[in-house]
Amino acid sequence: MNKAIFIGNLTRDPQLRSVNTSNGAVSVCDLPIAINERRGGQAKTTYAQVTVWRAQAENCARYLSKGKKIAAWGAVNAVPYQGRDGNWRAQLAMQAEEVKFLSGKSEADDDASEGMTQVETPEDCPF
Repeated sequence: MNKAIFIGNLTRDPQLRSVNTSNGAVSVCDLPIAINERRGGQAKTTYAQVTVWRAQAENCARYLSKGKKIAAWGAVNAVPYQGRDGNWRAQLAMQAEEVKFLSGKSEADDDASEGMTQVETPEDCPF
């Protein structure tokens, strides 16, 4: 069984698209996230691409934005890509079964996150 849980912050706004299938068009949403960990006083960030489908894809595109925190679970694989420097790397990619919104709403702005910090994406990040 291949199932994992990722908790992280979106590194950019969700990207909603439509895919044609034999049953008609289906909504797909890509959610690039940064997963932050601390071990022994050392901070480490892992980047992953979360993909969600159908009605949940539309909800993610409607209610999420850069910096929001999510929890996602589903199957994970490593997808090879070539960086800007020409070296090959692997990107974590999840086909999410479910996504939970973890960021709360602030009183000043319904779309602002409480206690969220801005996530910086390195230049060689594939998304």
